[in-house]
Amino acid sequence: MASLAVSGARLGVVVRAGGSAGSGGERRSGVALPSVLFRRKDAFSRVVLGCDGAPGKELLMAGCGSDHLLSSTEPVVDALQRSEGLQQRKSKSSGVTETGPDPARRRRRTEVWRGGRARRKDGERRRPKSRRDGSGRAEGVGTGDYSLHRVGRRGSSHSRIERLRRTAVAETPPEMSAPSAPPRTVICVGDVHGYITKLESLWSNLQAALPADAFATALVIFLGDYNDRGPHTRRVLDFLLALPTRYPAQRHVFLCGNHDLAFAAFVGALPPPPDGSPFSATWDEYIHNEEHEGWFRGPGFEGMHVQGRRWGGVIKERWNPKKGLPYKGSIYDAQPTFESYGVAHGSSDLAKAVPEEHKRFLHDLVWIHEEENVPVDMDGGQIICNLIAVHAGLERTIDLNEQLRVLRTRDTRVPKVQMLSGRQDVWDTPKGLAGKQTIIVSGHHGKLHIDGLRFIIDEGGGYEDKPIAAIVFPSKTLIRSTEEAGTTSER
Repeated sequence: MASLAVSGARLGVVVRAGGSAGSGGERRSGVALPSVLFRRKDAFSRVVLGCDGAPGKELLMAGCGSDHLLSSTEPVVDALQRSEGLQQRKSKSSGVTETGPDPARRRRRTEVWRGGRARRKDGERRRPKSRRDGSGRAEGVGTGDYSLHRVGRRGSSHSRIERLRRTAVAETPPEMSAPSAPPRTVICVGDVHGYITKLESLWSNLQAALPADAFATALVIFLGDYNDRGPHTRRVLDFLLALPTRYPAQRHVFLCGNHDLAFAAFVGALPPPPDGSPFSATWDEYIHNEEHEGWFRGPGFEGMHVQGRRWGGVIKERWNPKKGLPYKGSIYDAQPTFESYGVAHGSSDLAKAVPEEHKRFLHDLVWIHEEENVPVDMDGGQIICNLIAVHAGLERTIDLNEQLRVLRTRDTRVPKVQMLSGRQDVWDTPKGLAGKQTIIVSGHHGKLHIDGLRFIIDEGGGYEDKPIAAIVFPSKTLIRSTEEAGTTSER
């Protein structure tokens, strides 16, 4: 008996060769089929299955006749052509009539079924002739993620399909299971804030702590805030820009933090508002803070986003009570960033001093990264989750879909993006994701915090004497930079 494994993909396309679409002797039905071995029986000896979820959408399985099994990469068209040589026969066990290619007896037609509907070549939709359940829905059509469709005479018993499902589950041989590849390592790196020596130390520690192949192919998500506070913003951006060349097998994601957004706004690298409105429209909500925060009023301020004006300004207060440290130039502590490019704080010359590749980097920063199938080790064992990485977090009480829209589209009409700059309002998991297996990982808060699947990874917080931290999934291992406070490495 021929057999083939169905390796967990979604069966969503069924191609039937032979038979007339308009004949009254056919019906279609489906049965939920999990990721199991499919043992072809004579009752289903002329079924061609395609797979929506398989890589490249190749043909997953085909059976034509009792002694013919097609390869997993053979196109559907080839499957139909190879079935042309079959002769008409009738299966005694199931009552399924199979019709050969004789054009005088019956005009052949190929039907492609998706979600319980048939589409003719001319685009006309036609509802399948099928038994219906109590809700009026065609029985078995489009039910569940996995569906097995068959063609039979109107009098065929649906119980045969159910027996097939039970047999497939019971008779799956272990040797047919596809080998599972080890999960890809995911590394999330906290705020860097201009400290190149800490970043270099952290990177070396990550490379030493992880197996060579895991590190070489890891997904590395930087959680934002690459500039300000520390002395070497320019060198930090050079380091990040070089990573794809140095580690071509890795994937690198660079999130936008609130400091990065403000830096980009000041040097003219911020994406424009989607509706074409001027950046000056973002001023009104916070205009009462203009004098106190000393917003930038130099050349070009008229077309600048409010956060760019705040970033390049000169704050009147010299002491930051929240950090217990003096401000460095502006409310964003932007003075070290200006100086790393050889420009005095608050000078409009910064836009000329920043290299174009740095401006492109700032322009291209994403506001959110969403990843599927991320494994994470929990007390009860490993689970597979979705992952959302966003600099500060997601607001708990605001509509989740609206937050995702703003982040995915990078809507720069918003004067202050709470998901990039909020505090307590973005600390917890939002209500829309409560109870779902979704990791939310952020930086921004100047703390390490792990609560279930909520991860805040910002141990450094821009402080000179604190390390930069990273977390590694699935193990949830924390890796830190280890250089002595205040030291720098010169190149």
